[in-house]
Amino acid sequence: MLRLINQLLEFRKMQKNKLALSLEETNVIAFLYEIFLSFKDTSESKNIDFSFEPSQPAYKMFIDKGNLDKVTYNLLSNAFSSILLLTERLYSK
Repeated sequence: MLRLINQLLEFRKMQKNKLALSLEETNVIAFLYEIFLSFKDTSESKNIDFSFEPSQPAYKMFIDKGNLDKVTYNLLSNAFSSILLLTERLYSK
C-alpha cells in the first residue's frame, strides 16, 4: 500500500513538472535481485516458475533507484496478476 501511495505522489510531481532524476552508481544486478526476492514467496505459493538468471554477476551503472524500483515492481506485479488471472480462467473451465 505504501508503494502505491508513493507512486501517486510521484505521479502528481510529474504532472507539475517537478520530478527530477536522482542518479547514483549502483550494482544493478544486486538491485534487481532484491526486487526479485520480494516476489519469490508469491511465486512459490502460487506454483509459478520464477527465477533470476543474470548474464553476469555484477554490473555497475548510474540509475535512479526509486524510478527503476517502481518500473520493475509494476512490471512484475502486472505479470504475476496476468499469470494468475490466466491460470484461474484455464482451470475454471
